[in-house]
Amino acid sequence: MDNPSNGHKVSDLATNGTQHDGPAERKLIFKTSPENFTGYLSDVRFSSIENGVFHFVMTTSEKMSNGYNTLHGAATMALIDNLASFAIAEILPGVRVAWGMDISATYMLPVANHDEITIMVRPFCRSFFGYVDVEITRKSDGRLAAKGKKSISILPELNSHPGPFMPIATALPKTRRIPTRVSDPEDLKTAQDFFTRLLSSPTYNRTLKTAVPVVVSKPGCVFEMVVADSVADDKKNLHTSAIASMLDVFTAINVILWVPGKNVLSVDMSMSCVESIPVGGTVEITTNVLRVGRTLGFVEAEFRDKSNGHIIAQGRQTLALVAKPAPPPDTPK
Repeated sequence: MDNPSNGHKVSDLATNGTQHDGPAERKLIFKTSPENFTGYLSDVRFSSIENGVFHFVMTTSEKMSNGYNTLHGAATMALIDNLASFAIAEILPGVRVAWGMDISATYMLPVANHDEITIMVRPFCRSFFGYVDVEITRKSDGRLAAKGKKSISILPELNSHPGPFMPIATALPKTRRIPTRVSDPEDLKTAQDFFTRLLSSPTYNRTLKTAVPVVVSKPGCVFEMVVADSVADDKKNLHTSAIASMLDVFTAINVILWVPGKNVLSVDMSMSCVESIPVGGTVEITTNVLRVGRTLGFVEAEFRDKSNGHIIAQGRQTLALVAKPAPPPDTPK
């Protein structure tokens, strides 16, 4: 399969290398209502393709933000995930791209709400695999905000199994790792309070509204989430970007239990996906804190189908521990 930089024909959406400078020319590429997970990315617009590199633009908003009014770490992963798949599909028209295997992101600078970002996506194809580099830049100062990568299994046949690693995933032990930990009452209340606020949150955290804490303790936690249509892909399976949301938020909650007087910010995040789970299923997420130091926290997570114990994904996140800003003088204690 051709490298896109070698002149491989792209679809009409990419306009065969024609650049569009005017905002009116920029095309909306995702659904405008959250019928599935990509609806959360409805503000992303295609800008141009030059020398095999795709360019997109987006103005950030509250629905993509975290609690600090900046672009959510999981929303950044969602941009990398979806735009990488979009680019591979555009350079290989007629080929079904169905399985994102590995996704990673490294975070350099925050992006404030209502700032415009440019997203550069560089896809490469080799045999049955696609590899994509993504860079997210703040338009205001041209500085790099985040970088990411994604590897994709390319399925030329509609009924192919989702990914070359599926036979390996099927051969994995079927039994779940039952956590022996029990909840710390104070830690459990902290997590329950967070999920109560999440239900009414206008931020990107609202993608996890069907999640609940099961076991909450400093060494590790267990969460469960029912797969709803709002976190599914167009095949009615749990969207890879929704797994990234769970990885980001649940590992952060676990680290916050160690440092309740601080905020946490994503430094880097990575995950590997090996199996899917359909709408209506329940995902069991187990987090495990590897280390919490003075400035950084390291934590991993495992995702399993609760009904059969099959592993769905694994991930890790490194978090920076930062001081909470002082409240305004008129804020109630």
